[in-house]
Amino acid sequence: MSTKDFQTKAIFITFLFFFLILILSFLKQSWVYYHTISNLSQKERAIRALQQRKKALEAKLEEVQSPKFLDKQSREILGVGDATGAAWLSHSSEKAVVYSGEMPPGPSHLQQWLSLFGF
Repeated sequence: MSTKDFQTKAIFITFLFFFLILILSFLKQSWVYYHTISNLSQKERAIRALQQRKKALEAKLEEVQSPKFLDKQSREILGVGDATGAAWLSHSSEKAVVYSGEMPPGPSHLQQWLSLFGF
């Protein structure tokens, strides 16, 4: 075995080694890219589902905050008033008071301003 054959084999083995490293690196990058894309598509699907749920919840919130819904709930759950709408609710910090017919007179504007300052 001559020195020339040994050098040729050494160069061939070195070239083959670097070629295998290059192929393995390419395969690893392809695998990482594939999993990144699949994770990204899963996240996009989750975002779309959450956006749809947000829209549905916003619509439900708008419905629940409407005066018509509140009136219906007060009639069904609390038994306030009748079908003609002869009662209304007043919510104060102490308790909820139910009035029928005309609204009673409240405190004057002066009394309200004085209550803001603790008088």
